[in-house]
Amino acid sequence: MAADVLGAEPDSALLKMAERPGGSPFLLVELLSGLRDEGLVRVESGRAELIEWRLPDRVSQSMRLRLERMSDSAVVWPRLLPLWDEGSLLTMWQPC
Repeated sequence: MAADVLGAEPDSALLKMAERPGGSPFLLVELLSGLRDEGLVRVESGRAELIEWRLPDRVSQSMRLRLERMSDSAVVWPRLLPLWDEGSLLTMWQPC
C-alpha cells in the first residue's frame, strides 16, 4: 500500500513508520499522504525516502475532526486511551 500511495518503493524507515497505524488502512493512508504532502518524503529513482520522522499535521488534524463529529457519549471512550492524548500520539510515532 505504501508504494501505491507514494508512487515509489518505500525505504526501511518508511516501512517501519508504516507499521505504527497498527493495520488501520485509513490511518496508514493519512500518514503516508501527510508525509508526502508535507515534504517529509523524497521520491527519487523509484525510491521513497523518509526525510524527517514526525507525525504529519494531517494525521492529528484528521483525528481531531473525527472526534469533533462524534456524539458527546461516544467521545468519552478515546479519553480512556493514551493514544488519543496528542502528546501520547506524538510519542507513538517516535522511531523505535
